[in-house]
Amino acid sequence: MDNRIQPVIAAMAGGEREQLGWFDYDLTTDVWTWSATLYRIHGFEPGEIVPTTAIFVSHKHPEDRSHTDEVLAAVLETGQPFCCRHRIITSRREVRTVVTIGQGTLDDTGRVTKVTGYFVDITDAATAVSQQAIRDAVAGSAAARAQIEQAKGALMIVQGVSADDAFAILRWHSSHANVKLRDLAQLIVDAIQQPYTGTDDANQRLGRLLSGVVDGSVRPERGIAATPVRPVITR
Repeated sequence: MDNRIQPVIAAMAGGEREQLGWFDYDLTTDVWTWSATLYRIHGFEPGEIVPTTAIFVSHKHPEDRSHTDEVLAAVLETGQPFCCRHRIITSRREVRTVVTIGQGTLDDTGRVTKVTGYFVDITDAATAVSQQAIRDAVAGSAAARAQIEQAKGALMIVQGVSADDAFAILRWHSSHANVKLRDLAQLIVDAIQQPYTGTDDANQRLGRLLSGVVDGSVRPERGIAATPVRPVITR
């Protein structure tokens, strides 16, 4: 298995609903490589089409395309890690909600030569979220409820998503990283409240945190002080 996605597979162990597929894009040859699952997420059989940048972009939902184009352009220019939640339209005209995470590889001159990453299809998880699920999840205590609501609010502001979508993101990371929802919420609240520097912003901070929770480098007992640079969350 590709070493690049082993931490993600490990984090998702025990969960079978979310499909995960990886991609490589070599800028020097303009060649895309998709995993079999990524073909299926887009509604194709593996090898049915030759993936290209035009095909990659064409499947973005029209309402999300402006944002995803900006994210793609940024990573192609800078190689900066990214995390982008958006919708795609498959070849079967189905709308799927996905999270795309990746980063670029730079050569010795600082030029981006490759972009690698993965797609997680969270359509079922996002659809299943309801206000009742939110009430059930935070029923433990007033303190836990306040933490989760604050974390949801942070995600809503940074990502521009609804309350249900924010909770879906929290629940996905909590479930597949085996971290309690209230502990994840506390990590997010603590991260947002720490002082910012001239090279740090909310997008970068939440991106590092959520990616670190997925790959296991950030745990509630360790806090966020030693969190490495991780994908930037954008909407």
